[in-house]
Amino acid sequence: MLKAKELGVLGERVAVENLISKGYTILEKNYRCNLGEIDIICRGNNLLLFVEVKTRKSLNCGYGQEAVTAKKQGKIRRVASYYLYKDKKLSTEVNIRFDVISIIIKEKNRVDIQHIEGAF
Repeated sequence: MLKAKELGVLGERVAVENLISKGYTILEKNYRCNLGEIDIICRGNNLLLFVEVKTRKSLNCGYGQEAVTAKKQGKIRRVASYYLYKDKKLSTEVNIRFDVISIIIKEKNRVDIQHIEGAF
């Protein structure tokens, strides 16, 4: 039985693999600053993506994307703004998008991935 932290780490690894398979280059994983954290920052197709990953073992607590509340979205936006401020070149080169990847780990080798592009 996976603990919450292990489940999150596994979910983020699955999300990274999914993004790479779609042609994105991972720039940051678990980017932290004093304003908060963004799970994955990646780029590709003239886009800079800020991705929140939510992983569940079942739907008992609802879909992962339901946990990305307006308050959480605001926090992610503030961290993204800080990230862009620190690297001003990035913000002028690409379009920005906020995505959510919701993962349900049904069994050890079976996962369902829902990638919500432009989630907020």
